[in-house]
Amino acid sequence: AEPAPEIPFVTLSSDGVILIYGRDEAAIEAGRLLADHLDVTVMITRLSGMTPPSTNAFPVVKGTIRNATGHFGAFELTIDDFAAPRPSSRNAFVFDAPRNGATSRCDLVLDLSGGPPLFPAHDLRDGYLRADPNDPAAMLRAVLKARALVGSFDKPQYINFAAELCAHSRSKLTGCHRCLDLCPTGAIVPDGDHVRISAEICAGCGQCAAACPTSAASYALPPADSLLHKLRAMLQANRELGNYTGYDLATELDRALGTPWDEDLEIYRYGTESGAEVTWLRRDVG
Repeated sequence: AEPAPEIPFVTLSSDGVILIYGRDEAAIEAGRLLADHLDVTVMITRLSGMTPPSTNAFPVVKGTIRNATGHFGAFELTIDDFAAPRPSSRNAFVFDAPRNGATSRCDLVLDLSGGPPLFPAHDLRDGYLRADPNDPAAMLRAVLKARALVGSFDKPQYINFAAELCAHSRSKLTGCHRCLDLCPTGAIVPDGDHVRISAEICAGCGQCAAACPTSAASYALPPADSLLHKLRAMLQANRELGNYTGYDLATELDRALGTPWDEDLEIYRYGTESGAEVTWLRRDVG
């Protein structure tokens, strides 16, 4: 058996600080379900006509998220129309004067607003949970998932990046921007003459590694040599069983691994009906 490759990780940590972002009582109900498990704050876009919770188990504020950045364990939200209720609020919410540009930091975000997602490729952003506020089952699934997101978690570092090879910019002139255009999660941002890839946000699609013209970005998981060794082991096992392989990868494997293929395997070419030549491997029976 081929040994498993060593996998690089980044560690993400959550203390369970969650912002529940909603538009109606569904967000407050989610807060009730999570209050015994997480450090909850509920933010409602419009609180007119809503009755404050009977107990102060968690704060309820109003506001609209203008911008969201960050990742699991380190989200940062910019909030407009932010206001906290006055302590005198009993039968109805009464708010202080609202302000724009407020900042909130949290480990997790549960989005029950029913509006557009706060992040691109939102289903790939760890720690950002989203559910339709009109679907109680979906909301409950998101709540149960949020309960488990406390502690430290290891996430694979999918991409190796060599900044000195990056051709993004020179002398303040932008050159290559392929990876910036392709990254679905926004994990890649300009950083001077090169780019920076956030391992905390990267979801491992590999588009940047496939498109990079200088190999500054390369896929780290799984390593290419590990795949080649595994493929070679499969072909060798197939040979030992006396079976024919699919088609000849011996030459390419030799070139990639720098080691010779077994000499008792005979390589020959077979012409197909279309006239194309296909290289095959067969067991040496001579």
